[in-house]
Amino acid sequence: MIVYPLWSACWSQGLLLPLVANSILNLHGTAFGFLNLVVGLVLLSANLLAGGLWQTLGV
Repeated sequence: MIVYPLWSACWSQGLLLPLVANSILNLHGTAFGFLNLVVGLVLLSANLLAGGLWQTLGV
């Protein structure tokens, strides 16, 4: 159960951050802020979905 989040974090952050750093030359702060916004929204929605499933199914 712990292996997947560690693997996912290593691959997603390790691969996305250099791509963002090299893609936009003038707007590094904006690009990193937008990346963190998207990651935060995806994590929030995943946690809300997991919490809803936990409440309804009682697993």
